[in-house]
Amino acid sequence: MRFRLTTRRLMAAVALVGVATGGGLWAWEMAQRREDYLEVAVRREEIRALLARTAELTRDPAERRAYAAEAAWYEASRDAYARAARMPWINVPHEPPPDLREALARERSR
Repeated sequence: MRFRLTTRRLMAAVALVGVATGGGLWAWEMAQRREDYLEVAVRREEIRALLARTAELTRDPAERRAYAAEAAWYEASRDAYARAARMPWINVPHEPPPDLREALARERSR
Protein backbone atom coordinates (compact mmCIF):
# COMPACT_ATOMS: atom_id res chain seq x y z
CA MET A 1 0.00 0.00 0.00
CA ARG A 2 1.34 3.34 -1.05
CA PHE A 3 1.01 6.50 1.08
CA ARG A 4 -0.63 9.34 -0.79
CA LEU A 5 -0.02 12.92 0.11
CA THR A 6 -3.44 14.38 -0.45
CA THR A 7 -4.55 17.93 0.21
CA ARG A 8 -6.50 16.80 3.26
CA ARG A 9 -3.46 15.07 4.78
CA LEU A 10 -1.22 18.01 3.99
CA MET A 11 -3.67 20.41 5.65
CA ALA A 12 -3.82 18.16 8.73
CA ALA A 13 -0.01 18.06 8.92
CA VAL A 14 0.22 21.86 8.65
CA ALA A 15 -2.43 22.23 11.37
CA LEU A 16 -0.56 19.86 13.70
CA VAL A 17 2.73 21.71 13.17
CA GLY A 18 0.97 25.01 13.80
CA VAL A 19 -0.63 23.82 17.03
CA ALA A 20 2.65 22.35 18.27
CA THR A 21 4.58 25.53 17.43
CA GLY A 22 1.95 27.78 18.99
CA GLY A 23 1.87 25.66 22.15
CA GLY A 24 5.63 25.78 22.46
CA LEU A 25 5.72 29.55 22.01
CA TRP A 26 2.93 30.01 24.57
CA ALA A 27 4.77 27.82 27.10
CA TRP A 28 7.99 29.81 26.56
CA GLU A 29 6.12 33.11 27.02
CA MET A 30 4.51 31.87 30.24
CA ALA A 31 7.92 30.81 31.58
CA GLN A 32 9.30 34.29 30.81
CA ARG A 33 6.31 35.95 32.49
CA ARG A 34 6.77 33.75 35.55
CA GLU A 35 10.41 34.81 35.88
CA ASP A 36 9.48 38.48 35.47
CA TYR A 37 6.67 38.27 38.03
CA LEU A 38 8.92 36.49 40.55
CA GLU A 39 11.56 39.18 40.11
CA VAL A 40 9.02 41.94 40.74
CA ALA A 41 7.67 40.06 43.79
CA VAL A 42 11.17 39.83 45.27
CA ARG A 43 11.79 43.55 44.70
CA ARG A 44 8.44 44.44 46.28
CA GLU A 45 9.31 42.31 49.33
CA GLU A 46 12.65 44.09 49.72
CA ILE A 47 10.95 47.49 49.59
CA ARG A 48 8.22 46.32 52.01
CA ALA A 49 10.81 45.08 54.51
CA LEU A 50 12.70 48.37 54.30
CA LEU A 51 9.53 50.41 54.84
CA ALA A 52 8.41 48.20 57.73
CA ARG A 53 11.80 48.58 59.38
CA THR A 54 11.68 52.34 58.84
CA ALA A 55 8.20 52.43 60.40
CA GLU A 56 9.55 50.60 63.45
CA LEU A 57 12.42 53.04 63.88
CA THR A 58 10.40 56.20 63.33
CA ARG A 59 9.34 58.06 66.45
CA ASP A 60 6.67 60.26 64.92
CA PRO A 61 3.32 58.38 65.01
CA ALA A 62 2.10 60.07 61.82
CA GLU A 63 5.20 58.98 59.92
CA ARG A 64 4.94 55.52 61.44
CA ARG A 65 1.37 55.11 60.15
CA ALA A 66 2.33 56.47 56.72
CA TYR A 67 5.29 54.10 56.39
CA ALA A 68 3.18 51.19 57.64
CA ALA A 69 0.45 52.00 55.10
CA GLU A 70 2.95 52.08 52.27
CA ALA A 71 4.52 48.83 53.50
CA ALA A 72 1.05 47.25 53.48
CA TRP A 73 0.57 48.36 49.87
CA TYR A 74 3.88 46.77 48.88
CA GLU A 75 2.90 43.58 50.73
CA ALA A 76 -0.38 43.37 48.80
CA SER A 77 1.48 44.07 45.55
CA ARG A 78 4.06 41.39 46.37
CA ASP A 79 1.26 38.88 47.00
CA ALA A 80 -0.40 39.80 43.69
CA TYR A 81 2.83 39.25 41.75
CA ALA A 82 3.59 36.01 43.61
CA ARG A 83 0.11 34.76 42.67
CA ALA A 84 0.68 35.85 39.07
CA ALA A 85 3.98 33.94 39.05
CA ARG A 86 2.05 30.79 39.96
CA MET A 87 -0.53 31.52 37.23
CA PRO A 88 1.31 33.59 34.58
CA TRP A 89 -1.65 33.66 32.19
CA ILE A 90 -3.41 36.05 34.60
CA ASN A 91 -2.63 39.74 34.13
CA VAL A 92 -1.65 41.79 37.15
CA PRO A 93 -3.68 45.00 37.39
CA HIS A 94 -1.46 48.06 37.44
CA GLU A 95 -1.92 50.15 40.54
CA PRO A 96 0.55 52.96 41.21
CA PRO A 97 2.19 52.93 44.64
CA PRO A 98 0.93 55.42 47.19
CA ASP A 99 2.77 58.70 47.41
CA LEU A 100 4.53 58.79 50.76
CA ARG A 101 4.59 62.58 50.87
CA GLU A 102 0.82 62.78 50.44
CA ALA A 103 0.31 60.12 53.10
CA LEU A 104 2.56 62.01 55.52
CA ALA A 105 0.68 65.25 54.86
CA ARG A 106 -2.66 63.52 55.49
CA GLU A 107 -1.40 61.89 58.69
CA ARG A 108 0.02 65.14 60.01
CA SER A 109 -3.18 67.03 59.30
CA ARG A 110 -5.19 64.66 61.55
